[in-house]
Amino acid sequence: MTNQHTPNGDDQQCKSTTAYRHTFDWQTDSVSEELVKAVAELTNSEPTELPVLADSVDPDALDNLFRNRADGRPRDTDGRLVFDYDGHQVRITTDGTIAVDVAESPSGD
Repeated sequence: MTNQHTPNGDDQQCKSTTAYRHTFDWQTDSVSEELVKAVAELTNSEPTELPVLADSVDPDALDNLFRNRADGRPRDTDGRLVFDYDGHQVRITTDGTIAVDVAESPSGD
C-alpha cells in the first residue's frame, strides 16, 4: 500500500481539487480497514477516533465488493464506489485506489 497527495483536476467524482490517495492490494487487504487507515492518516487521527464506518457504508458489503469471488477467481470488473465518510467524499476503485477528498472548512477557507 502507498499513500500520496495528488492534484485532482481530472478526478470529477471528488468535491475538492485535491485528493489523498491510498492504494491497497484488493486480493489481500480489507478495503474497509484500509479506508479507515487512509482517513485517519489524512486527518492525523487514530482509527478509533473516527466515526463508525458502518454509519456510512456496510463494511462487510464494501469488502465483498472488492474481494475475490467465492471460488477464488478475481472479479473482472472496472468499477468504483463513491460515498461520504467523516465529512470526506471517498472513491474506491477496482484498481486498488482509495481517493479521499480533503475536506474544506465550512467557511470556504
